[in-house]
Parts: sequence; C-alpha cells; structure tokens
Amino acid sequence: MNGPATPYEARRARLNIKLYYAYVFLGNVAFWISIHVVYFQARGLSFTEIMWLLFAQSACQVLLEVPSGVLSDRFGRRRTLTISAALKVAFCVLCMLDASVVVYLVGACLLGAHIAFESGTDAALIYESLGILDRQDDYTKVKGRGFSLRMAGNGIGAIGGGLLASVDYLLPWLVAGVCCLMALVVSLLLFEPRRVGGHQDLSAREIVAFGLRSLRDSRRLTLLVLLSGTVISTLLVGLRYQQPYLAQAGIALEGFGPVYLLWLLVSAGTSMTLGRWGPKVDERLLMFGLPALLMVQYLLLSSFVGTVGIAIMVLGQVVVGIARPMFTTYINREVGDTARATVLSVNGFAQNLLLLVLAPVVGFISDEWTIAAAFAGLAVVVSVAGWSLAALLSRVPAASATQPSRP
Repeated sequence: MNGPATPYEARRARLNIKLYYAYVFLGNVAFWISIHVVYFQARGLSFTEIMWLLFAQSACQVLLEVPSGVLSDRFGRRRTLTISAALKVAFCVLCMLDASVVVYLVGACLLGAHIAFESGTDAALIYESLGILDRQDDYTKVKGRGFSLRMAGNGIGAIGGGLLASVDYLLPWLVAGVCCLMALVVSLLLFEPRRVGGHQDLSAREIVAFGLRSLRDSRRLTLLVLLSGTVISTLLVGLRYQQPYLAQAGIALEGFGPVYLLWLLVSAGTSMTLGRWGPKVDERLLMFGLPALLMVQYLLLSSFVGTVGIAIMVLGQVVVGIARPMFTTYINREVGDTARATVLSVNGFAQNLLLLVLAPVVGFISDEWTIAAAFAGLAVVVSVAGWSLAALLSRVPAASATQPSRP
C-alpha cells in the first residue's frame, strides 16, 4: 500500500473481516449438501451422469480460474465476489427445476463459475485487509475461523436439508437460494483495500505475466500448487461418494443430516484451532501427513461397508479442515500482492484440472465395478502422487514473498 492506512481504511478493513465471516456463512448454508446426490438420483441420473455434473463444474472452474483471478487483480475483490455470489443464486434456481440432465449440467457450470470467481479472491481480500492493519500473521487464524463458519453453514444445511427433503425435495434448494441471496447483499458492503506494491493500472496481460513469472521463478511455489491440487482434488472426488456409501450402509435419508453434522463439526473444530497449532507443526509433517490420512481412509472404506464408515470418514474431514487454510497460507507467503489472486487461481486451476481427469474415471469404475474399487483407486492416486510431491517439496527451502518487477 502506498503510504500508511488512514483511520477510515483501518476501520473498513476491520469491518471487511466481519463481513467476510457473514459472507462465508450465508453462502455456505447449503441445505442441499446432504441430499444432492440422492436428489439427482431421484431425478433419474446415474452415477456416471452425476460424475459428469462434477466434470462440468470442474471444467468451468478450469476455464475460469485464471481469468477470474485476473479480473480480481485488475478490477477488484469486491466486484469479483459479488459476481460469484450471483452465480450461486442462479445455480440454486436451476437445480430446483424438474428438467433434463442438460439443465443440471448448466447449473453445475454456474456452480463451477461461482467457485472460480470466489477462489483466490476471498483469500486475497482477507490477506490485503489484514495488511492494512499490519496483521498478516493472523491470516491462518482468520482463514481458519472463516473455514469453520463455512463448515458450520454446511452443518446447519446438512441437518436441515435431510429434514426439509423428507417434506419436499425442492425445499433444501429454495432455502439455500435465499441464504445465497443474502450473501450477495453482504458482498456489496465489502471495502476494496489498497494493495501493498500492487499495480492496479496494469493490463490483464501484464497481471498474467506477473503471476506466471512468480510460478516460473519459484520451484517451491510450483510444487505447493501441485501438491495442493493433488490432495484437494482426490478429497473432493471422495466426498461425492459419502451419500451413496451411507445408503449402502442402510442409513435412512433422515439420518444423513446428523451424520453430516458430525463430520462438519470435526472439520470446523479442526480449522477453528488451526491458527493456534498449525504454525507450530513441522511443514513436512503436514505435507506427508495429509495424503497419508486420505490414503488410510480410502483403503478402509474399500474394505468395510457399514456404520463404521461414519467413523472412518472422520479422517477425511480432518483433512478438509486443514488443507485449504494451510495451503493458501503457504502460497500467500510466496507471492506479492500484484498477482496474488491470479496465482491463487492457478492453484485452483490445478485442482480442477485433476478433477476433470479423476471424476469421470472414478464414476466409471464405480458404475462398472463397485464403490469399493473407486475408493481403492483414489488411495493409490493420493499416496503415490502426494508423497512424491511432498518429497520434492521437502528439499526446497521456504522463501519470503517476492514481487516481480513490472513487465
């Protein structure tokens, strides 16, 4: 930022943190989260078609991740988050329709666009707001709290979604859409922070050049992006099989909500406390440990079907609470403000590129063979790729954030 913050900027930066918490909570009171797979099955979709929805979501994220990051760096965080919130409202509306798979594919694309526009931009907004207050070291704590509120919103949605769906399958989507509309209103109240060393007059091409140069000049940053993509993509694919697994285990639809609430409380508790213990943990332990936890979970799930799976899936929920906050913390430390959202969007791009490959393949395996075979395949991918990248990363020392020269 050019010069010290004014009292007004400091006051609005503090308000940004509070508004961020409200935005995250309202945008993630997802009453459909615990029933969406069985909902689409009730609409006549197969496992393969449901995985194609995930493919469509991921494809749109891949296509829009970097352009949305450039948009955020060029035109501002607030405008980008407002677009993101509007897209999620439209997604909820389309999913309420009793329509063909094509309509749901469009809805999945809107959800992918929402995530792309939000990905990196929310992290950049918080990091830069904290920069105005000279509190960048609190980023992990703030992001962890935000993630716990995200999980709390998911938890409320999970417990309420099953109950609402038992009355009418449309109710979860309707109530979630209203909450997303409220998040859209909150996004309009956000303050656009000035950036430390940021060149907001740069063209989109120059911003992309900044971001790519940051990746080219830092092997550590590139490996962080690849490891983050591997862990989170295999995690997200596995999460799509929670509901079919519960159905196989004989758990009634009304019971999905309490189970999801338990899982989300684990994720929320993990992320809420992450700011206290995360910085004290050796980085190498997290880099090797997160793929290991997912591998163990998937191997156990491939061997056992029953209520014991509820406890097994707690391992994945621990990873959910740790992965995004910690990886974005490490990446933020490696980049300057000029192309921060662009680099964070490249991170999301890597995650979704892997999802584009994994989702259809895993969906095909589960349709042609069994869900157990799909879990076993995920265990192999996350262990081999995750540990290989962690080993390479452990040999590269951490560096302070760099600000490439203006092109």
